[in-house]
Amino acid sequence: MAKGGSRRPRRRPRQERARHTRDSILTATEVVVAREGTRRATTNRIAERAGVSIGSLYQYFPNKGALIETLRGRERDGFESRLEERIDALGALPLRDTIAGLVALLIGYHRERLPLHNALAADETDFHRAVETRWLPLVVRHLDGRREELRPTDLPLAARIAFDVLESQTHGVALRRPELLDDPAYAGELTELVHRYLAK
Repeated sequence: MAKGGSRRPRRRPRQERARHTRDSILTATEVVVAREGTRRATTNRIAERAGVSIGSLYQYFPNKGALIETLRGRERDGFESRLEERIDALGALPLRDTIAGLVALLIGYHRERLPLHNALAADETDFHRAVETRWLPLVVRHLDGRREELRPTDLPLAARIAFDVLESQTHGVALRRPELLDDPAYAGELTELVHRYLAK
């Protein structure tokens, strides 16, 4: 297994076959990391799972670190896409329904991606950077359209507190009590918690 070096992919495939190979490697990485964790996963196991030679894997990714970082980016971008869709769909619904929609999004994401999410949770730097630069502004823009319903006047601060409460709660439950992700009472209590904080 190659060690050290860049964590960036070696090349971006342009032909359909190359794209398929790269996607197969990333899908195999997801499966192996979810099952074994980032430390125990190896490029040999990933190549075997993907059905490619180790040499083919290294044509696209110089080492395991590059694979993991690319996988983190794919997870981050996938969550952001779902967040944007959910916020657009919530539109002008009442504040409680908006919060319930965000609770459902976070619980659903953690439930669906539980093994992989927990395996990648050791280093949350990339996630927190995305919260700061990409996701909080989406939430702030949504709250800005319903100021008359809100108790806080500092919307960036309110969005940070609300989002951090929801994410840290669902993340902690995913790690320690994943069965609660299937409990409607848990979602209801989270909604109530954030609604009481935000609403007048």
